[in-house]
Amino acid sequence: MTTTPPRRIRRRARRWAGRLRRVPVVGALLPRPRVSSRGATPPPAVASAVAAYEAGHLALAWDRFQDVPTADWRRWALEEYLRSGLAHDRASVLTSLRELVADPTADVAPGGWDVAVGLAFAERESDLARSLYARLDDAVTSRDRTERHVRESRDWMRSWVERDPVSASAPAVAPGTVPFAVLAYGHPGRRRASANIGDHVQSLAVLGHLVRRTKVRFEGDERLATALTELQGRVPDRLRHDGPAADVSVITVDRDASAYAEVPPQTWTIAFGWYMHALFGTSRYGLPFHANLLPVFVSFHCSKRDLLTPEVVDYLREHGPIGCRDWTTVDLLLSMDVPAFFSGCVTTTVSTVFPDLVDVPAADAPRAYVDVPADQVPEGGVTYRHGDDRIRTTPFVDNLLRAAALLETYRTQHSGLVTSRLHAYLPARSLGMDAEFVPPKPSDPRFAGLIPLDDQRLSDIRTGITGLLEQVLDSILDGAAPDEVYALWREVTAERVADARSRHEAPAATPVRSRPLPAVRARGVLVSRAGQAPAAVEPAANGHEVVVVVGRGAVTDQLTALLASLDAHSRQPVRVTLVGPGAGDVEIAAQPAVEVRTVETNGSTVDIVLTLGDLLPDVDLAVVLPAGAVVHEDLAALAGLDLGGRVFAAPNTQALRRSSGFGVIEAAAVRLGADTDRSTELRRIAYQAHAFDFDAFDVDVLVLDLAAMRGSGQVSDALAQVEAYGLRLREALQLLAGPDRALVPERWAVRRGLAPRTGAALEIRA
Repeated sequence: MTTTPPRRIRRRARRWAGRLRRVPVVGALLPRPRVSSRGATPPPAVASAVAAYEAGHLALAWDRFQDVPTADWRRWALEEYLRSGLAHDRASVLTSLRELVADPTADVAPGGWDVAVGLAFAERESDLARSLYARLDDAVTSRDRTERHVRESRDWMRSWVERDPVSASAPAVAPGTVPFAVLAYGHPGRRRASANIGDHVQSLAVLGHLVRRTKVRFEGDERLATALTELQGRVPDRLRHDGPAADVSVITVDRDASAYAEVPPQTWTIAFGWYMHALFGTSRYGLPFHANLLPVFVSFHCSKRDLLTPEVVDYLREHGPIGCRDWTTVDLLLSMDVPAFFSGCVTTTVSTVFPDLVDVPAADAPRAYVDVPADQVPEGGVTYRHGDDRIRTTPFVDNLLRAAALLETYRTQHSGLVTSRLHAYLPARSLGMDAEFVPPKPSDPRFAGLIPLDDQRLSDIRTGITGLLEQVLDSILDGAAPDEVYALWREVTAERVADARSRHEAPAATPVRSRPLPAVRARGVLVSRAGQAPAAVEPAANGHEVVVVVGRGAVTDQLTALLASLDAHSRQPVRVTLVGPGAGDVEIAAQPAVEVRTVETNGSTVDIVLTLGDLLPDVDLAVVLPAGAVVHEDLAALAGLDLGGRVFAAPNTQALRRSSGFGVIEAAAVRLGADTDRSTELRRIAYQAHAFDFDAFDVDVLVLDLAAMRGSGQVSDALAQVEAYGLRLREALQLLAGPDRALVPERWAVRRGLAPRTGAALEIRA
């Protein structure tokens, strides 16, 4: 599936807001207008397709683009057309791109050519990408003014576009020499190349395990070999390791695009860090690595749904066990049956390349503030930033030495350090500094197991990493065959993997719910069916039960529209039950042939939905709708869904950016803030219950088997988890069911303005 980077979405959304506001109907759905960059109004068909795209509905956008003439999407919405099409009809889009590049009259701005180059490149259509690049180059060169980011992208891509992702082999190194690749941070997309010196701090720490060996000589890339020899001289005597004598030929390989490099056969690398940067916002990542790379995974983090394809999962199994930087990644990989263990972060070992200080900073030396919000820095505080665009254009070796110099500054000129950056905090701790970690989101999944971090835990992490890498690097440098090295890796990590599995599979401590469950305060009949007494509360035979949860606040107008639509389209009796704290406050002026009863309760929406079976003992199956829903067809099709023995049915989330089930649960975990133990446990429970990943679902429209929910142990556990972890309804149901739920068809849960060509059976207007 092709995705779109959030920054690009926001930028294009701002650009399009002004255009779409001018289009009838579409404009009403968008926020306050902004100035259009092209100062004109797009055709309605284009506006409709782009509105769907900006809402994250790529399938709907592509469907609507079928009504857009070629000239219009080229001029107005080239990126939206290409991205939505690549997600749903790749062959057609590639044909369109070939026709585009061959058309000398195509009305495409330089930014459009830039997007087209990147997408063709990501799709591994190398010849097409080169042809498109020629058009981009001509478009930029022929204009006096072009957006800066487009010019930068053109210049950046010049060398990349000539490469092919074929895992080409460089000549083999001399017999007896060990080839070793250092992961660098270049990227075909300029803005995805690393601008964070903290990445190079990680590299410095990893290389410390290689340069601490006294009998290793470096050759290969001359500048890199010289830098490693220099680092070798910085290792304190107490950390030096004799090990096997070896000549090591070193190269750099870009972590996120290694397949575009030339790599000698059987080149070893230590694979670490966060694998997050796709090619040009698509679903293509840098894993698996170049075919000639032999990775040993340690201090690894991943969380991207599109990254973990079946091919990548098999690759990780083949090269595992995977040493993970955090417990989140451990639980994620174990849920997919990938052997994994907690290694912690390799930056805890960066002290390997720092000589012991003779003179430490005085106690009154200033503290360093690294990427700390200005309002948290005292007057006169010394500040540093780890992010700098110049890092992208600086050679790797220079950044590596810059990282070493920056850490040297921290430890020699400051009495302590305060930072929001993990790769400033952990290295400072490794160097013996007094460091305080102040991240904006303490429950970020990358930190699980790393904060809080006392001295003993810090020591355990770095001695663990050092011990593991010492054994495996000894084997590599001694000339062992890959099979032997991986067998050793499995052996030395076996106990850690077993411990991780035991922790992962351990039963969760059952939370004790202290908050009372929702209770019925009053029942009543608001509107009775025509011809029946107001006291009637039982639905007619073969009728349908609709439940609307009503909080405090006016929903009368919305409910009136819902009732009218049910009255107009239902062939069988329908009863609507209003449940919640605001149920008794609703007044319905009209008299539709739909019975409306009220069940006034206390409690939150999530508690009410989970206890509907007990609140409505006379109902076994219910359709839950929002007050702002309007039906356009007979509800029988929805109420009669085959649940297949499942407790409920829900519609898939159509917005691409909200489509990860674990992403929904992750939002709840992050919200726990400084309570990192609780957030880590919530993630563990989720990964224990469900394999990564499953399609997220929305909860505005539900079909509930209330008979199955009554007395259900799973529902009771879910109610306890709601209180223990502060879960909202969508989060609680993802955790409860994961992928194990029936599907509400898309037509029965359509957001206003996002109806497919076939029309909406149910529209959510508010």
